[in-house]
Amino acid sequence: MKRSYKIVISSLLCLLVFSTTLNAQYKFYTGRDWVKIDGKPYSKIVKMRMKSIILISIHDASIFSGTPIISPDEKNFEQYIPIIDNFYSKTDNWDLPLYFALKIAGMKKRGIPEMQINVYKTAVQKKLAQFKRKG
Repeated sequence: MKRSYKIVISSLLCLLVFSTTLNAQYKFYTGRDWVKIDGKPYSKIVKMRMKSIILISIHDASIFSGTPIISPDEKNFEQYIPIIDNFYSKTDNWDLPLYFALKIAGMKKRGIPEMQINVYKTAVQKKLAQFKRKG
């Protein structure tokens, strides 16, 4: 019973920290937001939980929309964090929304060839550029 309280309290703490860490300056959370988490003075565990909560939220929203980004049975989102960290370590990826970063991480995890992933990423970047010009 005490353990479940600790989990609930730490999850609430992560949500509180997350809400104060990121400003919703963008229509979507992007790599710019993702890398801000690492710049905060929180423990590695808190940072991992924050990132996991973000990924779970994005994943759940994709299920609700009817097009899951990754398998709906996937439960271990922490395995995607190093892939996304690596993806956003390149500043030219910072403007891509986390939704697409998670989708690309899923593609990498499934063994999709890098060339095919780059074609997808380029298409997303072009679409976002068109979206920004209209908006």
